[in-house]
Amino acid sequence: MYRLFAYPDSSDLYDLEEELLSAFEQFARSWPVDGIELTNKKAPLMEGQELPDWNLGLRVESANLTRENVEELLSFVSQLSRKVNLPFVLGTWERPLGTRDLCFVDRHVPDGAAGLILGGAYAA
Repeated sequence: MYRLFAYPDSSDLYDLEEELLSAFEQFARSWPVDGIELTNKKAPLMEGQELPDWNLGLRVESANLTRENVEELLSFVSQLSRKVNLPFVLGTWERPLGTRDLCFVDRHVPDGAAGLILGGAYAA
């Protein structure tokens, strides 16, 4: 089973919320991967934080995730980064341990990112 998330690496998303949600929704409709969940969740504000953590994007829990699927996601996120001028984080999660960041993407996809994500997002 693969577990993967893609979110903007920012909590200051108020001005971009609708644009980001729309972009992720359009991508999810055309991406041939099962187990996609669109997310838009703000965590409670913690002491010392100016803004709460905000997970806005998509989560995938799928038995079938190919290198081509990951490359499509990376291309989408890179293009969206250029459009909204924000970096994105792709990562995974394990219950009950929490999340683990695998890759940061801005205007350019880092070399080797697809392999890193496929290897890191797989949870037996």
